[in-house]
Amino acid sequence: MSIAHKNVRVVWTHGLLSAQEAIWKGIPMIVMPFFGDQKFNTRILVAKGVGIYLDIKTLSTQSILHAVKEVLYNESEFRGRPISPLDLAVWSIEYTVRHPNGTLVMPLKS
Repeated sequence: MSIAHKNVRVVWTHGLLSAQEAIWKGIPMIVMPFFGDQKFNTRILVAKGVGIYLDIKTLSTQSILHAVKEVLYNESEFRGRPISPLDLAVWSIEYTVRHPNGTLVMPLKS
C-alpha cells in the first residue's frame, strides 16, 4: 500500500524517504530509528511536530499502543499545524539553500 492511499492514517518509519512522503501528504509518523542518520532525522521530525519517537530498546506492546493512539487521536499535535506540509517542505529547502553550512545539511556526528 502506498503512503498516498486515502486510508493511510499513520506511517511507521525509520527512514527519510517515507518521512518526506508522509510530510507531503500531512500524515503523522511513528519514527523508530535504528542507526546512522536515522537518529538525527528522527530528532528533526519530532521537533517539527510531525512524528513521535519510539525507542527500539524499550519497545513493548504498551509503547506501540501509546504511540499509535497519540498520532491517531491527538489531532492538535499532528494535523492542527499552523503551516502546511508543503509550505514546511518549501521553507526547509529554501533554508538549506540559504545556509549551506547549517545544521540541516551537517552530517551526523557519532
